Amino acid sequence: MGTTQAHSSILRSLAPDSHKKARSLPPFTLGMTGREKNMLELKGLNKTYGNKVKALDGVDLSIPKGMFGLLGPNGAGKSSLMRTIATLQAPDSGSLMFGDIDILKNPHALRGQLGYLPQDFGVYPRMSARAMLDHLAVLKGLTNNKQRKQIVET
Repeated sequence: MGTTQAHSSILRSLAPDSHKKARSLPPFTLGMTGREKNMLELKGLNKTYGNKVKALDGVDLSIPKGMFGLLGPNGAGKSSLMRTIATLQAPDSGSLMFGDIDILKNPHALRGQLGYLPQDFGVYPRMSARAMLDHLAVLKGLTNNKQRKQIVET
């Protein structure tokens, strides 16, 4: 499967036509030799919001180490998928593994390794980047001033 076909298949899974059920996709293994363990493994991921909008419908996705993009039209489920992976919302069903971390059972272990910055991230307009990083470090639980300063400035 070529890159374009793989991306199209992923997007079809994220935004199926309203009258069709999402297709189960084979694992996305672009560039894999078969010996590497996938970095991110999603199986049967479903999310329906209170207003009955089904944002994720049986998403199966395997991503190896590397850099990947998630593209699709508005309403395709990209933000829902990213919020679910980043543990900002729970799926209705399915499983998520990040390496050896079961994301649903141990979200704190994932949060120690994953940084997530959504496209629309509200920042304080008069705050410097360094002050913002310091603020975020405090929110993440880094309360020791000396340690936090060392981390923020590196």
